[in-house]
Amino acid sequence: MFEKIKYLFRKYALLGGNVYCNICERKYLTFLPSGDELKAHSKCPGCSSIDRHRQLYSLTTAFIKEKRSKINLLHIAPQHALATRYIKMPLVNYTAIDKFEKGYKYPHYVKQMDIGNLQFDENSFDLLICSHVLEHVIDDTLALQNFMRVLKPGGVGFLVVPYFSNLTKTYEDLNANSAETRLLLYGQHDHVRKYGCDFINKLSAIGWVAEMIDFSKFYSETECIKLGYLNAEPIFKVTKPNN
Repeated sequence: MFEKIKYLFRKYALLGGNVYCNICERKYLTFLPSGDELKAHSKCPGCSSIDRHRQLYSLTTAFIKEKRSKINLLHIAPQHALATRYIKMPLVNYTAIDKFEKGYKYPHYVKQMDIGNLQFDENSFDLLICSHVLEHVIDDTLALQNFMRVLKPGGVGFLVVPYFSNLTKTYEDLNANSAETRLLLYGQHDHVRKYGCDFINKLSAIGWVAEMIDFSKFYSETECIKLGYLNAEPIFKVTKPNN
């Protein structure tokens, strides 16, 4: 009850004109810190989206509008702020999946499924979203191949991973089996790798037409402050070839 009161107070007390959340479509005085290390100017006081969610929303809604017809969207480990918007879109057939873990309560619209074994026919989806999931998966190559299989030719996926531009090569140690070791190596106990600059080469090798989108190259610093994009990660756009 206290958390709900705190949320409502924060949501309305911070209404203003300095920043804008494109997901809940409201203006606020500021964005809030988010994450374990409290990344500044990231979290929306209203819908609780963070920077990468707003970036994904910008990219995906542009894709949906461009299609001008009903699309099938697969959302992996869905973020609540995004899911609630997609579900209401008349031009979207929305499917959300996650690998259920004990101790978590999942929304009714989320189906239990492992991305290593997607239970969908080939060429089922026009659009796929996968944010901060692949770093938890031992066989990420298999997962990416599954994404390719279920997307239609010309279909697009937007992928976000913890990306370290100072790493030429993705770092992973297959012998790092304990939570303590993984925390030391990767910064989080349930991560199995740190993605480096070769990630886009991995995507291309699987067969994707791949590109890295860096929002800082498309928006001024003033715009990044207003939209809460200051510290957001790059997003990888992958397209399934038509042939």
